[in-house]
Amino acid sequence: MPRIFDNIDQKLLDTLRPTLTQSTHADFCIGYFNLRGWQAIDDVVAQWVPANGQVCRVLIGMQRPPQDDIKAIYQTANGAVPLDNATATRLITRFAEHLKEQITFGIPTGRDEDGLRALARQRCAGGGRE
Repeated sequence: MPRIFDNIDQKLLDTLRPTLTQSTHADFCIGYFNLRGWQAIDDVVAQWVPANGQVCRVLIGMQRPPQDDIKAIYQTANGAVPLDNATATRLITRFAEHLKEQITFGIPTGRDEDGLRALARQRCAGGGRE
């Protein structure tokens, strides 16, 4: 049965971890992805087997920089161009750089680096962009 967590009435992690241990898949829609937050559940998700339908999908909605908004306006006015593989790869790389920047706040630990590597493996095991 689907559950929606809003982190307002419930302490998210205390409720989410037990739910994930009983789940076969999860869909997250979040405004801002924090690598250190993901590390709090990645051990549970890492045990899932995508070939058996056990998948975790994460939809991240982050605010775009103003120059991206302007670019989008001009592309729409002139006929938007579909996203090609090179652009998709560049955007994924830029997002990975953003995640690497997150672990430089505070004192990065070996666990932070391991978490980033685990997330990269999980993305690849899940079949890429989903």
